Amino acid sequence: MGIVRRVDRVAFAVGDLDAARDFFQNVLGADFGPVQDIEEFKFRCQPFELGSYRMELVAPYDATSPLSHFLMKHSQGFHHLTCEVDDLDEAIEALEQRGIEVVSRKRHEDEGMPGGGAFIDPRQAFGVLIQLVQRKKA
Repeated sequence: MGIVRRVDRVAFAVGDLDAARDFFQNVLGADFGPVQDIEEFKFRCQPFELGSYRMELVAPYDATSPLSHFLMKHSQGFHHLTCEVDDLDEAIEALEQRGIEVVSRKRHEDEGMPGGGAFIDPRQAFGVLIQLVQRKKA
């Protein structure tokens, strides 16, 4: 039994949010939402839809941002995959029972993720940073 309900979105790390938005919007026809400031990690996020997919651009605004370090090491491109789960506590428990390390668990009631979120350590996911989110239950 899998823990993922659906892929929520794919994030791309970029150095210049405006230039990236211009490309995705004017070349590919993406439909953008408003920019979100993620102060805790010193980056801006701009969600968009392209076809039937939800994606986001993430760009640091401070050299001490973990995203700045990522860009220096890996350059621009794919950053993380966000997956929605039905119950974050159950998903984390299932992963930990399988020996998978879950890091950066947070409750995000005030940050657009009402049920919270967590990350699977990329060293255990073949180099892919995977974010798990739980949307508020109906």
